[in-house]
Amino acid sequence: MKKLLLIASLAAVTLVGCVAAPTDVPVSSTYSHDEMKFIQSTGKASITGQAFMRQRGGGVVTAAGEEILLIPDTAYTREVTDKMLSGQTQLAAGSNLKSYTRKTTADAEGRFKFSGLVGGSYIALAVVRWEIPGEYGSRPQGGGLKQEVTVADGQTAEIIMSK
Repeated sequence: MKKLLLIASLAAVTLVGCVAAPTDVPVSSTYSHDEMKFIQSTGKASITGQAFMRQRGGGVVTAAGEEILLIPDTAYTREVTDKMLSGQTQLAAGSNLKSYTRKTTADAEGRFKFSGLVGGSYIALAVVRWEIPGEYGSRPQGGGLKQEVTVADGQTAEIIMSK
């Protein structure tokens, strides 16, 4: 639940445009616009993938209809997303990451594609969620997924995001 809320926070904060170093856990990496600006360029690379989670009973739930985010893979974004996924921190308003984020929506099978990328290293973020009915109402289940990927110019990288 905590991971789901943290990834949802990342998505919400990214979409409104303000992301900065966490306020409750120190971040040793430096945020650099120069390291991230390559994502704004257009190239001939693409990243395709699928995001899903296995339930305890063996069922598979996909990221169907969920927004998939793609951000530059830098020391800062690796550290912040790792801390968020482990439940150590939340994001606060500050530096602008919105212009360095690409978005797409997963299809019914949790498949997604980012095209028009320049070669480089990226981090894909997804949320897979479902509810378990209970005596006192439904309980949300699932969580966030993160996958680091490097793609060469003119190539397609394929990734599987799963737990």
